[in-house]
Amino acid sequence: MTFSIVAVDPDTGAFGSAVASRSVAVGGTVAYSRVGVGVVNTQNYAHLTLGERVLDLMERGSGPQQALAKILETDAGADTRQLIAIDTSGHTGAWSGKECSPIYFHRVGINCAAAGNRLASREVVERMVETFQSHHGIPLGERLMASLEAGEAAGGDERGRQAAAVRVVPGSKITPVAINLDLRVDDHPAPLKELRRLYRVFLKEFG
Repeated sequence: MTFSIVAVDPDTGAFGSAVASRSVAVGGTVAYSRVGVGVVNTQNYAHLTLGERVLDLMERGSGPQQALAKILETDAGADTRQLIAIDTSGHTGAWSGKECSPIYFHRVGINCAAAGNRLASREVVERMVETFQSHHGIPLGERLMASLEAGEAAGGDERGRQAAAVRVVPGSKITPVAINLDLRVDDHPAPLKELRRLYRVFLKEFG
């Protein structure tokens, strides 16, 4: 019921997440992040503690894929889950349970991973990864926004659209406002257009 991406900028160490869905307030349920550790997106039948538990293991030294596997092996609902994760070094992890809502798909790219369920087609996720990888030399927030928009242009959530969000956590080059990039559109007929408007407002005010 959702498509999303996690990614890192190896030049700055900044990392983040972007998500869109037909589900209301998706930004508050999908992305879990921790400064100096990474970000985890949990979707389909999202579980409120999975993201934090994966981050706990990553903080203690597990790679994202190892952390996902460890948490899911004791999760009775693992086959219904879809998760993607990335750490500050660009290591990724991804999981799509066999009982995820079709069409579901995930793909790991260079410094990114994307996943979706109830997709119009697998092309949604493919386009997100390809767009992120092709948009070099621009801020991570813009790359995430472009990837989300590319997924929407490829069909997005087959049920329609309602909510979207983007988050960027600063890395080594921390500025006073960098942590504040956490924008959400909880209920809107054109959530990605509204998210893009908010992103422009944010950049105009904070640069």
